[in-house]
Order: sequence, then C-alpha cells, then structure tokens
Amino acid sequence: MREKLKLHCDVISGYAFSSSDWKEEGIPVIKIGNISNGSDIDCDELQYVDEFFWDKLDPKYHISNGDILVSLTGSHINQPNSMVGRSCRSLTEKKYLLNQRAGKVMSKKVGEKFGIKGRDYPQRVLNLLRSKRSEKEAILEALGKYTPELP
Repeated sequence: MREKLKLHCDVISGYAFSSSDWKEEGIPVIKIGNISNGSDIDCDELQYVDEFFWDKLDPKYHISNGDILVSLTGSHINQPNSMVGRSCRSLTEKKYLLNQRAGKVMSKKVGEKFGIKGRDYPQRVLNLLRSKRSEKEAILEALGKYTPELP
C-alpha cells in the first residue's frame, strides 16, 4: 500500500528575508538555487545575512547536518537544474539559514514504526524524494500552478 509522504513528514518553507538583510558576509542562506540534485548543498553562489539572524529566527529555519532540503518552486520541466522538487541533504556542521521557497523536510514520526531503522530514515526519505515517481508527481502538481507563456 502506498502511503503519502505527508503522513510521515512536514515540509516547512524558509524565512522571507528582506532585500536590505543581505550582506557581504555573515551566515550563509540556502536558496532554491543551492539545492542540487546531488548529495550536498551547492555552495558555489551563497548569499549572507547578519549573524544576529541566527538567534532572532525560529530554529526551524536553521539547517543542521543531515537535514533534507527540497526546492518548493522552479522553472519549466525542460530545465531540470531549476525544477521544483530538487532535493539534497546537508552534509556539514556549518551553520546555514533557510530562505523562502526552499523547504526543509521534518519527520513527524520515528521511522522505525515503518520498518526504517533510525539513522537510515533521512536517507530513505531523500531517496523517495529523488525517485522518478516523486519527480513525476512534483511536476504534475507544479503544472497545476504553472502557466507557461503562450506564443
């Protein structure tokens, strides 16, 4: 029997930083462009906010080692590098904050109830998000909200 991911996880959207919040250095903020379909966050083009945001913001916007991230918006399906539903996992102890339209997958229940052993649970969820079936469902869901430009 197929169960929906939302029974096991919540996806929270990141914080909406103001354009005046961006700085040359500070705490890096993960945007949807930093969410690769690879194993880790793409850190090539990071942007930063002041350090005080770390204590100011709700910890749900903090990205920790092992967190699963997913892009909540994207471009056309013919552009896979910017497609909705891309996912990766933070594999570092560095401090990051989560920007709007980037999501963090948070477990509702312990995976062992579903036959998944503790530490393997996040990786199994990530594998599910990267499956062709999930990709197809994300595209179909997004198509209901996406209106391509007409010629």
